[in-house]
Order: sequence, then structure tokens, then C-alpha cells
Amino acid sequence: MLCRAAGERGPDFTRRVLKRVRQIQVHKSIGSLWYVVGPKSFEPSSSARLLEELLPLLEPDARVTLATPRSFGSMVFGWVDALIGRMGDSVNMGVRFYPDVSELRRGAAGTAHGNQQQCA
Repeated sequence: MLCRAAGERGPDFTRRVLKRVRQIQVHKSIGSLWYVVGPKSFEPSSSARLLEELLPLLEPDARVTLATPRSFGSMVFGWVDALIGRMGDSVNMGVRFYPDVSELRRGAAGTAHGNQQQCA
């Protein structure tokens, strides 16, 4: 697992990730990759470029899962469509959505309110 540091620039992170992937490839093949898009440090162009550079380094028929906040859904499906168009059948892609921070806050407030009503 490689995470982007708060102050790390996109190009620096890309270099670090690609270096680590190449180190792993010396001893192991990479058949599965989770690519998590964070809500705060999101840079669409650099994130898409990094993903495009990673795909050819994976084993044929590798599984790639993109995890992203729900609010980025339409953009992520655009990436998937473009990448599958370029990569064809050589990669198996899936998308997992996680709640946005605002959804979590609303859900927590609703749960707290619901619990309060049940206790009254």
C-alpha cells in the first residue's frame, strides 16, 4: 500500500509509486491492484496518468479496482471507459464507491437523531 503524503506533489508521488511497482516486479507479478482516489488530494489529470502508467505493468488479466467517493462517480466511469477502450480485454476493472464526508456527517446526525427518538 502506498499513500500520498499531504504535502507530496503529484509528480513526486507518481515517481515513487512507479519505482515501487518496478521493485515488486523483480520478485513477484502483480495480479491485483486497488487504486483509491482520495477526496482531498485529488488531481484528475495526474491520477488518470498514473493509472494509465500502472496498467501495462500488471499481469495479463489483472484485476484493477478503483475506490472513489460517490461524488466522483461520473468522472471515474469516464476513466474506466477510456482505459478499457485502450487496454481491451487485458484488464478486469471494477469500481467501488465509498461515502463522501458530507454523506457520513448527514448519516451520523440522522443516526444520532434516530437513537434519541428511540430512547425518548
